[in-house]
Amino acid sequence: MLARRFDVVGVDISDVQIARARKLVPSARFQRSDMTQLRYPPGSFEVIVSLYAIIHVPLKEQRPLFRRIFRWMTPGGHFLAILGSGRLKALEKGWLGSDSWMYWDHADANTYQRWLEEVGFIVEERKHIPEAGSGGHEMFRLKRPLEAHRARGK
Repeated sequence: MLARRFDVVGVDISDVQIARARKLVPSARFQRSDMTQLRYPPGSFEVIVSLYAIIHVPLKEQRPLFRRIFRWMTPGGHFLAILGSGRLKALEKGWLGSDSWMYWDHADANTYQRWLEEVGFIVEERKHIPEAGSGGHEMFRLKRPLEAHRARGK
């Protein structure tokens, strides 16, 4: 729906997921890439959405990625991310019945909030998303402030 009204760019490291996305959203542009290797000019995007993806990147690469995301956004832009709610580092073979390995590495929600605010984001909403058992994730709806009001962004 959004791709009918806006320029949409999708990024995934998986050829299979890119092919699926192209079928579902033929008017969007897709790029097969490791998100930590992406480079865009400052102010390239009004909105960035990352749902359950950053948690599969090594933790030491996440803070620099948040800084780049902040720079890629226009002043007043929005960032929606679903991140970890508790510290986890795990590797699992056969995830969801596949033959593939799945890797997770995420901080706890308070650490993520601190990192995001240190970059310069304003947390407009934070919500826990419970899952079966004791696990879950944290949804962050963030805003890049207008330049005149930005105090701590890098």
